[in-house]
Amino acid sequence: MVTMNFILFLLISPPILLMTLLVERKARLLLVFMAFGIFSAYLSGQINSVISAYVEVSAFDLSIHVAPVVEEFLKAFPVVVFFFAFKPDSHYILGCAVCTGLGFAFFENAWAFSQSVSWYPTWQDVSFALSRGFGASMVHSICTLIIIYCLYICSKTRKLLITGTLASFSLICTIHSLFNVLIQSRYAAAPFILTIGIYAVLLWLSIKKKLSKKGEKKQ
Repeated sequence: MVTMNFILFLLISPPILLMTLLVERKARLLLVFMAFGIFSAYLSGQINSVISAYVEVSAFDLSIHVAPVVEEFLKAFPVVVFFFAFKPDSHYILGCAVCTGLGFAFFENAWAFSQSVSWYPTWQDVSFALSRGFGASMVHSICTLIIIYCLYICSKTRKLLITGTLASFSLICTIHSLFNVLIQSRYAAAPFILTIGIYAVLLWLSIKKKLSKKGEKKQ
């Protein structure tokens, strides 16, 4: 049966994959990982639908117990495989992680709008768009970035590699699940405070790392 997910996948994926042939290697890989993110969103939607059809679980329970685990695993898997197979530098692998998360978010947002927004948008639709842009989209990108960043750090110490990877995966699933709980509660502002707060911490770490490298070069 043809679904809206499948139609959106056909709309979004082909141009991204075709453009990979026209750009250089580094840019090509970023586009490929964005396509991986889109495919992960499509596949997770199918898996979540199958689970909800065969298991007696409410939409709310699915969104907090099942969907975060399925989605975060499918997003992280191609980036983790690439990391272990080719050992790229930290800046490049983090860029791949962000592109995977963004691809996932783009597809999910397109599906959400196809289900919710009318032909004549209102200010309520604008509010919905802002909530998706600064909320769900940020969560998908941030969570993929966190697990790859933690994996990069843990890979330097073999004793921490397995436990650190599992711990970081548990962390992002918890963040994703908490976001889904809050977005469906009466505390509408809480999930955005959560995502912006995590983003601020990651931005601070990035700036601190750049400043420390500049200090080392001057010395």
